[in-house]
Amino acid sequence: MLKKILRIFSIIWSVVIIGVGIFLAYYVVHHLKANGTLTVEMEIMFLFLFIILLVLLCFMLYLQNVALWSPLDNWVTVLMIAIVTLNGFGISCVILDRPKEKSGRVTWFNASTFEFVIMGLMVGLYLLLDFIGSYIPTLPLFVGFSIQLVPLFFYGFLSKFLNTLVVCLISGLLVWFLPNNADAGVSYIAYLFDYLIPTSAIAFCALLKPKQLVGQTKRAKFSITLQWFVFIFIPLLIGYFSKVLSGVLFWFNASWGWGKWAYSLIYNLFNFIFDLATMLIIVPVICTTLRVLKEKYYQ
Repeated sequence: MLKKILRIFSIIWSVVIIGVGIFLAYYVVHHLKANGTLTVEMEIMFLFLFIILLVLLCFMLYLQNVALWSPLDNWVTVLMIAIVTLNGFGISCVILDRPKEKSGRVTWFNASTFEFVIMGLMVGLYLLLDFIGSYIPTLPLFVGFSIQLVPLFFYGFLSKFLNTLVVCLISGLLVWFLPNNADAGVSYIAYLFDYLIPTSAIAFCALLKPKQLVGQTKRAKFSITLQWFVFIFIPLLIGYFSKVLSGVLFWFNASWGWGKWAYSLIYNLFNFIFDLATMLIIVPVICTTLRVLKEKYYQ
C-alpha cells in the first residue's frame, strides 16, 4: 500500500517540480530580455540550473522505479534520493517500509589484517594512478582524466563506509606530497576544498552500493542502472560543490569577466560531467567483473 501511494505522490511531485522550474526559468529569462539586462553570467547560471533540474528528474524517476518494482533492500540510497528531491512523503515511506536489521552484532569497521592489506593496496593504486594521470594531456576547457578515483569507488563497493573513509582520507592527504599537485600548496584551506574533501567524499559510495548487479528484465536493468548512477553521482556532486567553493574563495581572479560564482560553477562543471561520464563507464564494469572478490571475502 505504501509503495502505491509513493508511486502516485512521486509522479505528481515530479510534474510539479519540473513544471515550476521550467516556468520560473522562462519567466525570468523573458523578463530580463525585455529589460535588456540578460548577461552572459546569467545565461551560465540558467544553464547550470537546467542541468540540476534534469538531475532531479532522474532522481524522481529512481524513486518511482523503487515504488513500482524494487524492494527497499538498499533503503539508504532511496532515503538519500528522497531527501535530495525534497520528497517528504517518500522519506516517510522509506523509513516505515525499510527492511528490519538482522539480529546480531553490527561491525562498522573491519580491522582484520587482510583488510588493512587491501586498504594499503587501494591507497597505493590511487597515488600511482594520480601520478600517471598527470602525464595525460588535458582536454579542451581544462578537462582532465580522474582515473585515480577508480580504486576508491571499487573499494567502496567492496568494503564498509568507515574503511572506505579512512582510505579516502589517507589518499587525499598523501597527494599533498606529490610533485604533480603543486597547486595544492596555495594554502591549507584551498587544499582542503580542492583535494581532501572531494577525495574523502568518495567514501559515501560505500553507503550507496547497488544490492543487485544482474537483471534479466528491462525493469530490473533499469533499476540497476539508476543505482549505479546514484552510487557514482552523489560522491562526485559533493566534490563538485567543494571545488566550486574553492574557486570562489581562491581562484576568482581568473574569472574571464564572468563573476566568480558563474566562473567557478561552469569551470568545474566541465570536469564534473567528464568525470561522471568516465566513472559511469569504467566503475560498473570493474565492480561487476570483479564481484567475485566481494562474494568471497566481503559477505
